[in-house]
Amino acid sequence: MCAQLAEAESPAPGATFLRKAAPDAGVECYWRLADGAAWAWQAKFSESMGDAQWQQIDKSVQTAIEKHSRLVMYFVCFPLDFADPRIEHREFAADRWERHVARWEVWAQARGMRVRFVHWGEHELATRLMRDENRGRILYWFGKQLFSREWFEDRLEEAVANADQRYLPELNVDLSMQDIFDGLGRTSEFFDRLKVMQGKVRRAHEKLSQEDLEGPRA
Repeated sequence: MCAQLAEAESPAPGATFLRKAAPDAGVECYWRLADGAAWAWQAKFSESMGDAQWQQIDKSVQTAIEKHSRLVMYFVCFPLDFADPRIEHREFAADRWERHVARWEVWAQARGMRVRFVHWGEHELATRLMRDENRGRILYWFGKQLFSREWFEDRLEEAVANADQRYLPELNVDLSMQDIFDGLGRTSEFFDRLKVMQGKVRRAHEKLSQEDLEGPRA
């Protein structure tokens, strides 16, 4: 799935995408730019990030740097966002990421390379999957249907076509019930009515005297 999302991230015109099989030299897939530079991806699936998982990533990064001399971007994908409470004298996932990135940069510099390391976590992966063009991937990987804008437009066109001549604007009868749909749709008309009601309530409240608020005295 990460390789498919990576393929949609074309870095520049003239770039070529390559998907690798195991053994992969620390790279699941990569884009080779016209000048020979490479953007590479590595994916790890884990429900937590402990020492063993970080060691696996270290190994992949080290191998990628050794085997891909033109590497300039390296994306590390795992479906977790980083905890970052910034509590003094305690290390959390965000701190570990920064520490490991600093180590990887030293490894790259030792080979005369300058590599940028990027994390694709739960947020980055979900953001890409929710794009309309990726709705097929959601169905393929998770068996779920993404209700895109195009999907709703298609259903609306079907409803209009099925209604045909049975419902005409000239025969429309306004009912108070239809205002409910403005609220469900969070339309501008709905919020405009709320503002009008708010103004009426505020003006009515300002007209009340202290005696009106406290009620008649015995």
